[in-house]
Amino acid sequence: MSASSRKVLQEQGLSTFYDEPKYDGTPLHSDGRCVYLIVDERGIAKCSIEKAFEEGLTDFQKPISCHLYPVRMNENELTGFAAMNYDQWDICSEACQLGEELKMPLFRFVQQAIIRKYGQLFFEEMDKYYERYYHLEAQ
Repeated sequence: MSASSRKVLQEQGLSTFYDEPKYDGTPLHSDGRCVYLIVDERGIAKCSIEKAFEEGLTDFQKPISCHLYPVRMNENELTGFAAMNYDQWDICSEACQLGEELKMPLFRFVQQAIIRKYGQLFFEEMDKYYERYYHLEAQ
């Protein structure tokens, strides 16, 4: 983790309350980057929490909202309805380009996070729906 990220964490703590949309989230740098974001030697952005989890350095997995990113969940507590929306941001452009080359839809890119949030059956149903209604159109 960079020195500037550690400084933000010292100043703001491990999480920050955001008035809009009224929830706790990860602290951000002034340019909007998450303080937990690290860039490897190939220029690929990763989460330092997830990297530590993958390497067995912690048993804490990153928050589900981060695991789903760039999918953002919008949940309506009154109706119980939840929408998954793509949060388009230039930091994801390399991954989007690779996804297009591999013909991989975004929901499959975040498959493990969707399964973590909603379960295997939910993902399988989503995948069946895609194959039936969207995959054929893309060909």
